[in-house]
Amino acid sequence: MKELTLRREICDTLAIIIVATCASLIGQSWPVRILLAICFIVSCVEIFITSYRKDRECYPTKAAIMFTATTHILLMVATVLVIFVRLDEREYLLILGLAMTSDAAGLICGRIFGSRRPCFSKHISPNKTWAGYIGSLIGTWCFGVIAMTVLGISWDFRYMLLIALASTVSSIGDLFGSGTKRELGIKHSSDYTLDLPVIKNLEVLMRSRHGYLDCMDSVSCMIIFATILLS
Repeated sequence: MKELTLRREICDTLAIIIVATCASLIGQSWPVRILLAICFIVSCVEIFITSYRKDRECYPTKAAIMFTATTHILLMVATVLVIFVRLDEREYLLILGLAMTSDAAGLICGRIFGSRRPCFSKHISPNKTWAGYIGSLIGTWCFGVIAMTVLGISWDFRYMLLIALASTVSSIGDLFGSGTKRELGIKHSSDYTLDLPVIKNLEVLMRSRHGYLDCMDSVSCMIIFATILLS
């Protein structure tokens, strides 16, 4: 688990560096928007392929249909928003950083302090704990304050609300992703897509995050919430 955590942290850090480099060199938001749109679409494709694998029962429960459809809707709405609604490149960096910090801080605090604590959602994702959520909350607050200062974004009520609710919004997206996989009877989406030539090479890059879906579920909800709030 320590190795997995370290690898996930490295992936998060590299992702932030790549996005920050694109934004700082070009000074426009379109590279980030294109990258996000591609990632969201790939996530939708991955869910579809995983759901309809011939060696698995398709949609075993009504809950599976609900979770899969909802996750698809969230990803497609996020895709439309990043394509047609333009935010400042600094705002995209803030949004992505908050989503990634929420995920990483929740994982670390949940593993360290939450092994014997009540689960955040026993039926959807039993591995998520209140300790992880509190760690995610504190982590996003700390990151938000630092990022606002470094990026030179002026403080107002919208940004304060974005930072305050970032952990909750990211957790909602993560729960939908976890619920989708649980109802489909899979643990990690990449376990059922690595042998597909079309996305094998892409999936290997995200192997430490267990697949694109595990990385993009919280980001999609953050994009939707932030775009509505800031646009």
